[in-house]
Amino acid sequence: MCVRFVLLLVLGVSLPLPPSVLAQPGIVTQVETGLEPLLQTANGVAIDSTTERVYLLTRDLDGFSAVTVVDGAAGSLVGHVLLGDLFDDPDALAVNGPAHRVYVASDERLTVIDTEAGAVVATIETGLWESNVAVDPVLNRVYVSGRTAQGNVPVIIIDSATDEIVDEFDVGTDPLVMRIDTERHVLFVIGNYAASAIDGASGAFLADIYTGIAPQSAVVDSAGRRLYLAGTTFADEVVLQGIDTDSNAVIDQTPLPLMVIKGLGASLDRGHAYVAGLHPDFDSTALVVLDLQSRSVVSVFGSETEVAGLAVSPVTGRAYLAGLARVTTVPRVTIMHEDANSEPSGNTPAGENVTVEPVDSNTGLALISITFSMVDAAGDTFAVVMSGATPQPPGYRHGTPPLWAQLSTTARYSGPVTICMPWREGQFEQESTIRVMRWEGGSWVDRTLSRDEGENRICARAESLEYSAFLVVEAGFQFSGFLAPVEPVPVRNVVKAGAAVPIRFSLGGYRGLDIFRDGAPISSQMQCDTLAPIAAFTATASAGQSGLSYDSQTDTYTYIWKTEKGWANSCRRFGITLTDGSSAQAYFSFTR
Repeated sequence: MCVRFVLLLVLGVSLPLPPSVLAQPGIVTQVETGLEPLLQTANGVAIDSTTERVYLLTRDLDGFSAVTVVDGAAGSLVGHVLLGDLFDDPDALAVNGPAHRVYVASDERLTVIDTEAGAVVATIETGLWESNVAVDPVLNRVYVSGRTAQGNVPVIIIDSATDEIVDEFDVGTDPLVMRIDTERHVLFVIGNYAASAIDGASGAFLADIYTGIAPQSAVVDSAGRRLYLAGTTFADEVVLQGIDTDSNAVIDQTPLPLMVIKGLGASLDRGHAYVAGLHPDFDSTALVVLDLQSRSVVSVFGSETEVAGLAVSPVTGRAYLAGLARVTTVPRVTIMHEDANSEPSGNTPAGENVTVEPVDSNTGLALISITFSMVDAAGDTFAVVMSGATPQPPGYRHGTPPLWAQLSTTARYSGPVTICMPWREGQFEQESTIRVMRWEGGSWVDRTLSRDEGENRICARAESLEYSAFLVVEAGFQFSGFLAPVEPVPVRNVVKAGAAVPIRFSLGGYRGLDIFRDGAPISSQMQCDTLAPIAAFTATASAGQSGLSYDSQTDTYTYIWKTEKGWANSCRRFGITLTDGSSAQAYFSFTR
């Protein structure tokens, strides 16, 4: 590729990201995808604007790659198309809506999916590694770039109607991103610090463009004659760059308040660009919305999702962020739109000691109260009471069901914030031990302020609501370990094979009889001299109908373990794991 140097005209200014705007007012809904998105590629999400279906590269629990399909209009999961590649992650995908095709670029091949049948219908051998793919739905052509085993860097042109390779040409540099101007049928092959414009119909070279940035994503505005790149400069500054596609020259460059770019899209009818990436101060994902005319920030949406990729519908203007929930690591697609809450209710007015009871978006109820010491500028405060379990802090356990919530606000505030949450009678076994934990820096931190057992209400205090998840838990079991007659490890308890062994312990009070984790208690055979295991753990059997019992007089649980006569002259280890994570083992030597 011939490189032409041009002068970069920098029109942008530094765009700080004030903490007060890190909220999620634009969320339409969130769709759990079931399969984990691939996090290594920003080219792993694409949208079919004819159907508003979103396609993303994912991986199942066994390590096989797949394409997951989400109905963006309905906000629901459609299903998955397995690609059959074990630990061989695809590099990129692209959609041809009118032809009902999705193309997945992987090492040495291109997989073709029929979107109506939801199945793989063809595999095209490309011989390219570290591939990229783009589609011109008007010409019905597919463009695949990558590197050959010999080190060449070609672009292969495929006829979408026949799935046959019709042309090939070299571009001379590693294409990191490819985009199509579908009006003029120009293919932009974008590499580090430079790009090429190619005639998509003939494959003829049109122009070289010196960009001066390492691109991470791109979008074409065909009507506006613009190509926008999101990437990093030589000085490690993250920017949005505008290129005039008539002159093929850089015309402006706007600094972004982000680190790594995870995706770029545009709602061109609004004249807005969407850039997803990591925010440097909070080490979390944000979606920055910029006005393409003025290059100014319109809004910034904080995300509780570790974003893997972004797609924006050119028809509806919806942004689709694929990734993992930060606290629960649940794979999901977050659907956002600027009109989702474009007329805020202003439930958080300016003033001192402002108390807000936001309506939970899941239940429609106002369950949580939030009191701000000082609100400097009015805004909206949001609460989402979550369902399902989340990792529990050591020494504590969830209620039944778990009780936790995610909170955010668009108001500007100062001073501490007090959060109060109710619990249901019977949700926790030991109400006197209930605490509130806040997710901070990758772990749960106790922020309990007060507890009212009569009103079933507990409060916490925090300095900020930024990316706030609050979890209500109770103290775990006060596990005593095994009591007599069983001696603790490393002592070997001598027992007659076939005898019923009483395993006794205390939990600091009666905690019900459903205290064992699934599969516990367990035992396994071990070497008598070295204590090394011989076999895997298996579930134990209890003696007759005795099972597990509790004696309130002695505050003691007893589990009667039924041993087998065939264990004579051997040794075993016995273990239990409780529902709060407590565990213990004991060693036994069996005689005849």
